[in-house]
Formats: sequence, C-alpha cells, structure tokens
Amino acid sequence: MIQISLLEFALKQLKGLKLDHENDILRIEKILKSEVKLNSKIQLNDVEILVAFLRTYKGKFIAFLKDQNISRILRNRDENLFVGNFDRNSVSDETVIQFSQIFEENIYNYLTQRIRTSDWNSLKIAFARYGFLISDLNIEKITQILRQRNLSIISAVEKNQYISFSKENVYAFNSNYYLLLSIVNAFCFDDDILRINNIISQNQHTSLQNKNVLGKILFAMCYYNPYDADLKRILAHNQKLAYLWMFPPNHKTEALVTGKTLKFSLVLAFGIIILGLASKSIVGVSLVISVILVGLIYHLFYRDK
Repeated sequence: MIQISLLEFALKQLKGLKLDHENDILRIEKILKSEVKLNSKIQLNDVEILVAFLRTYKGKFIAFLKDQNISRILRNRDENLFVGNFDRNSVSDETVIQFSQIFEENIYNYLTQRIRTSDWNSLKIAFARYGFLISDLNIEKITQILRQRNLSIISAVEKNQYISFSKENVYAFNSNYYLLLSIVNAFCFDDDILRINNIISQNQHTSLQNKNVLGKILFAMCYYNPYDADLKRILAHNQKLAYLWMFPPNHKTEALVTGKTLKFSLVLAFGIIILGLASKSIVGVSLVISVILVGLIYHLFYRDK
C-alpha cells in the first residue's frame, strides 16, 4: 500500500517540487530515507514503494492528491470527510480507472475503518461524491460487509434479542446507515430491507418496551431509498406506524376521559328527570331525592378512584 502521508511530509519540507522532474524525485527519496533513521515509524520499504510510484507516474495523479477528502481517504487515518466536490472532468476516464486500481487497497482500508467507527456520514460522502474512485471489487466487498450487518439485525429480531443487540449495535437505529445502503447499492439491499421490515411485522405483538425498540429500527430504516417502487410505498406507510410505536398515545388516559364524560352525561340527564319529579313533590320527598342524587354522583365519580 502506498503511504501518501510520506509524500505529504516530503512536499511540506521541499516547497515548489515538480513531480515530473527526476531531480525532484531524488530529493524526495533523500529526505525520506534520512527520516527513516530518525523516525522508527517510517519504514524503508514504504519509502521505496512511494519512490517507485513517483518514478512511474510522476505528477499524473496530482489533481487527486490536492483534494483534501481524497488525501484523507488515501492516508487511512481516523479522519472524517466533509462535503466537497471534485472536478471529475479535470481528469480522463483512463486516469480515474488507473488511480482507483493503484490505490484500491488504500481506499478499501479507509472504507472499512469508517464502518468500524460507524462514520456513516463520511461513507455517504465517499460513495456519493467520490464513488468513481471506488473499484467494482471494493464495492462488492463493502456490500458484503454491510449485508452481514443487516443479517445481524434480522437474526436479533427473530431470536427476540434485539434489545440487548441494539445496545451494542446502535447503527440499527441510525437513519444515515440505511441511507448509505441505498447509495452503495439500492438494487442489492432492497431484499435485506424488506426482510427486516417483514420480521418486525411478524414480531410486532409484544410489550410496549419491545415495540419501542422495534419502532426505532423501523423508523430509521424508512430513510432507505429503495430501488423498488412497492418497497418505497411500504416504508412510507410504516414510518407513521413506527412513530406511534416510539411515542405511543396514552390510551388509558383517553379511555378514562371518555368514561368520565359519559358518566357526567348520565348523571346530568338523570338529575334533570329527578329534579323535575321533585318539583311536583312535597318538601320531604324532594329532600330524599336530593340525597339520592348526591349519593349517585359520589358513587360514579369518587368511589372508583
């Protein structure tokens, strides 16, 4: 793997170098080999690989190396990408293909590192903005890694282990993860998303706590942009349902409110009838009727608390 960080180090030490000149490449080789003796982290083999690369391609790929995001990808450090645009028209198709092949290992290592750190945003940028640099082989390998994560979600729901699973695998709740899937390969991941949706549907008759966790997975998954139009409609419908699972309405309170309203209506109607009768009765009878009415109100509104 070519260590681009060594080239960056040399270019900072030697300003104004022209990589198309052999003398400048010799200067880079000299300063790096001197650094090998001073810095145990720099390996002579890495220096020789870089120098051989520069002698072969000279400044052919300088347009790529000047892009900050591409440099971060090639360095394979713990660095996030930012939204940016590379002028794809500034280089030929042949140069792009050649570059992606030469740095295939660097690019793969960066992508897998970002998966391990759950940096879905940087991965979205890499595939959406710099996808032309990712070889078909790397796309296939990353697709398989992501599919294993999808299968882990399916297995956790099937085995009723999704609560413990979600504590250590928060990607299952992350909408950026599912959006990444649609950017990488929507045609491939449609089947995974449908399976997750269906297994959640089969296990939806459970406790409110469990349904809350399932709702979080389902809600985040709805940010996936499917290739299939039918799946797109299913996800749009289920997102509303998932929200209710996450934030369920208080049905008990609503039932109580409705019940109290009904009781009040009954007492009011009954009271009107009794008072109508009482108005035609003697005082003693009216008093008895009033006591009955007070007792009824007490029984309906306070005794059942």
